[in-house]
Amino acid sequence: MKIAIVKLTSLGDVVFASFIPQLIKQIYGQECTIDWFCDSAFTDVIKGNTNINNIISLPIRSLKKTKKGLGGILQTIKLCKKNQYNIVVDFQGTLKSAIVSALLRGKNTTLYGFSWGSAREGLASIFYNKKYKISYKTNIVERNLGLFNFVFNQQKSIDDIKQNLPSIYSSSVEGAEKLSKIYVNSTHVDEINKLKLNTLKIIDLESVQIDFAEARFCLLVPFSSNAKKDLSFKEIAKIVSHNKNIVFIINYGSQQEAAKTNDLILLCKQNNLHNVTTFSSSVSIETIKQLCLLVCHFVIGCDSGITHLANFCGLKTHIIFKESQKKHFEKRNVFVNTPLDNLFV
Repeated sequence: MKIAIVKLTSLGDVVFASFIPQLIKQIYGQECTIDWFCDSAFTDVIKGNTNINNIISLPIRSLKKTKKGLGGILQTIKLCKKNQYNIVVDFQGTLKSAIVSALLRGKNTTLYGFSWGSAREGLASIFYNKKYKISYKTNIVERNLGLFNFVFNQQKSIDDIKQNLPSIYSSSVEGAEKLSKIYVNSTHVDEINKLKLNTLKIIDLESVQIDFAEARFCLLVPFSSNAKKDLSFKEIAKIVSHNKNIVFIINYGSQQEAAKTNDLILLCKQNNLHNVTTFSSSVSIETIKQLCLLVCHFVIGCDSGITHLANFCGLKTHIIFKESQKKHFEKRNVFVNTPLDNLFV
């Protein structure tokens, strides 16, 4: 059995589909082949997952900037089509992902996707052989699970997914097939400690006044792609001030967010709060994964891709929703862990 998963973007969306390969392997065994087609900007999210045989990187997002590379993308898809996939599943539901899926279709390929009213972009549905109908307002994890059940004739539930988490791995440990919370808690102590020390080097720890031998680390994610979801300085200061025995590592993406982070750390110091820091340089998704798997004990943040990435790495998670989001809390996030007792938010 040869199966192609098409989930191109974005970070959070890729995270929310990361459980799919493991469920497929439970049906067909390790003999089946699973290839995942993903935008180059987000392939690091699924790297290290041994349930995926091949990750096909497509620089689709960069086309907007360079206007070059379309020929290479088409050539890559043409070569992959020779794999003669039995099943191609478009979990994205956009016109771009549908076109990629259609280009992979061979004579004996069945192409699955969402129906007109269920897909993110209705036109995508015209490319599929078989279409799954579900409300677009349904939580994205439930949508992905529903499409999976439809394609493979299963009746998996949310509890089945939770039992298979974490579904985010790292492949940075030499000699290890994957680095996950399961592996970290295994007997590879020396190797893990070495990698942990290397990971800690990217964090600016000089200004943090705390006993690291006893310290617990929390990844703090105040920023998202939607500024309306972002945490305010007041909210962050409240979290930090009530948890002075925890080192908070603030995650940021853009230069604008980096500037805000520096202002935030300065404000904390002025208020005699010395347990908040950030990275000493820009970091990759792979490094964030290592932080989650090796250093941090939990994550707290806004509704963002990095917060959910940490959650699917197996970290205890607390997500702060703005007032306008709270009515959608249960629908939007079915994987938020029980709020941590010692975090006063």
